[in-house]
Amino acid sequence: MELSDEERQKLNYILACRKKNQNNRFVLSIISIPLLIVALLLPNLKPLCGLLVLVLIIVQLYSITKTAHVVCPRCNKPFGSNWPIALDVGGNNCQSCDLSLSDVYKDSA
Repeated sequence: MELSDEERQKLNYILACRKKNQNNRFVLSIISIPLLIVALLLPNLKPLCGLLVLVLIIVQLYSITKTAHVVCPRCNKPFGSNWPIALDVGGNNCQSCDLSLSDVYKDSA
């Protein structure tokens, strides 16, 4: 089944969101490691460092949930996950209509 240009653009957008989310995970983990080390070395700063790490975790969960709820171009339902709070961005297929992200590359070849 051939994808329309609009569907292909939306699937490329989903791929871009997932790549951005992966980069955000890396940056947030790099930021949280020094905070944890500071918390271990300076006990007076433990509450502040713990609070900052908690904020980073909440930002990461929000980013994952936002990426998982990007709308599928075919069925207009969340592509990655139907759960209100997603712990992962989901698989490579839509949860409802089974549209695959690899269809972008199949049709362009």
